[in-house]
Amino acid sequence: MNKIFNPATLVIAILFSALYSCTERLNIKTNNADPTVSVYCELSTDTKIQTVAVKMTAPYFSAEPNKPITNAIVTISGAGESWVLDHTENGIYATTYEAAAKPGYAYKLSVECDYDNDGIADLFTASTTVPEKLPIDKIEFKTVSVGAFTMYNCVLYTFVPQGYRYAMYRYDINDSLYMTELSDTRIVDIKFWLSKDYIDGLVCDMFHSKDDMHHFDDDQLERIYFVGKDDKVTIQMSMIDKGFYDFLSHCQTEIGGENPIFGGPASNITTNISNGGVGYFSAINPARATTVIDK
Repeated sequence: MNKIFNPATLVIAILFSALYSCTERLNIKTNNADPTVSVYCELSTDTKIQTVAVKMTAPYFSAEPNKPITNAIVTISGAGESWVLDHTENGIYATTYEAAAKPGYAYKLSVECDYDNDGIADLFTASTTVPEKLPIDKIEFKTVSVGAFTMYNCVLYTFVPQGYRYAMYRYDINDSLYMTELSDTRIVDIKFWLSKDYIDGLVCDMFHSKDDMHHFDDDQLERIYFVGKDDKVTIQMSMIDKGFYDFLSHCQTEIGGENPIFGGPASNITTNISNGGVGYFSAINPARATTVIDK
């Protein structure tokens, strides 16, 4: 899969899972700590099957992947609704019908399971509030020369709701969702680009031109995204709270771009999961803006 070149000014997040599918592996290693439960969910305002990943942590030097927990009772409640999620596969729990979170409302995640087989079910909970939607004005692509290469800057223009300063985002390119790998999701502290309540031209990413693909070997082609004339690109961006931003930043620092998620003691990673659990329960409200590259 071709990946995007990342400018040094951006903070690149490492996520547990894809923004909309939550199907990537949830591998958490802890330094000789007792196993516990790892939970990850991005509750979305998009009407879709909402998912939660529930797995066991593993010792840091273990070669075994994190074991899925398949017999948990998983519920999400808020805004006058309550959803019971069913286990589908590999520790992924899903709503039985398409659902959507409501902006401005608080939601609670509950995971009940006997993860240590002591005959007693343990309860892990977390809460989150759905953010406002980011009112994106537009994105545009501008070509720049970087050495021998032609690059496309993706430039963002948007108002920012008061009280928010952190965001995460991914892209659709020609109607295919990219940034679904852990190392691809972007996060940014937008306060550094604000002029009052407006971002007037934030360079979100630099894409390589398809015309330069012949300069790269097969390994590099797997790590770089390319775009070109007539490509349709959509940015999907959501405001997030500081806790989730810190969680993603800590994950990046711990793993250095590689799985497993936790490269050190779990206490180094921000979490909002109760009862000694790890991971994060977050809410996102994706806004979208689309452009077609015209040159």
